Amino acid sequence: AMSSLLQVFSNTSVLPEDALPRESASAASFLIMGWFTDLICKGWKSPLVMEDIPDLQQEVKARKNAEIIISQLDKDRMEGKRFVLWKTLLKNFTFQYWVGILLLYIRSVIVFCNPALVRMIIQFVNSEDEPQWRGYLYAVILFLSNFV
Repeated sequence: AMSSLLQVFSNTSVLPEDALPRESASAASFLIMGWFTDLICKGWKSPLVMEDIPDLQQEVKARKNAEIIISQLDKDRMEGKRFVLWKTLLKNFTFQYWVGILLLYIRSVIVFCNPALVRMIIQFVNSEDEPQWRGYLYAVILFLSNFV
C-alpha cells in the first residue's frame, strides 16, 4: 500500500533540469496522462505556439525511426537481399506491436463483456434472493469497463 502511494509522487531530484514532462512524470501521472494537464490548461487560456510544446522523446521522433529503417535498408543492400519494409518494421518494433495487440485484445474483451454485464444486472433485478452487494458489484464493473 505504501509503495503504491509513493508512486503518485515523482522524484524529480534525480532528473536533469531539461527533462521532458513525460519523462519526469510519476507512474500514476503517466497512466492518467496527468503530465499533459499543464499544456492543456495553457492551450485553453491562450493559443499555443511552438515554444510551448515540449520536444518529443528521441525514440518516437521520425528521424530516429528513419535511421533505423535506412540502416536496415543499407544492411540488406550490402548482403544482396531484397528490402521488405514489413519485416524491418516487425524486426525493430516487435515490442510495440505486441503491446498494441495486447491493448486491443483487452479492449475488445471488455467491449464484448458489457452486454453480459447488463444481462447479469437484469437477472439481479428480477431475482429477490441474491445479495445486494452483487448488484453494486455488477454496476461498478459496468461503470469501470466503460472507461477502459
